[in-house]
Amino acid sequence: MNYKESIVRVYENNEEYIVKVYDNGDTLWYNKEEQLHRLNGPAVKHGDGYKSYWINDKCHNLEGPAIIHPNGEVTYYIEDERYSKKDWEQEVKRIKSSLTPKD
Repeated sequence: MNYKESIVRVYENNEEYIVKVYDNGDTLWYNKEEQLHRLNGPAVKHGDGYKSYWINDKCHNLEGPAIIHPNGEVTYYIEDERYSKKDWEQEVKRIKSSLTPKD
C-alpha cells in the first residue's frame, strides 16, 4: 500500500528536524543526517497509537518506555539496548547520578 508523504523542516529547541508526515497518520522525525531522532518526544508516531523514541538512530528514552504499543505494552531501551523495567530503572539512576556534580 502506498501512502502520500509530506516533508517539512521543523525547529524545536534550537535543533533542526526533517519531519515526514504520511496520510495514514504516521509521523517520523529525523536529524540532518537522516537518522531517526527527536530529543523531546517520540521520533516515530503511527496512526494506530504506536510511539517510539530515538536519538541518533538508536532506540532510547531515559524518561520512560522507548516503545509504546497501541495495546499498552511497553519496552525499555537505552542506546539501542533493551532492558527489563527494573534494570532500566537501575541504569537510569546510575546514568543520572554520574551526571550530577560531586561536591
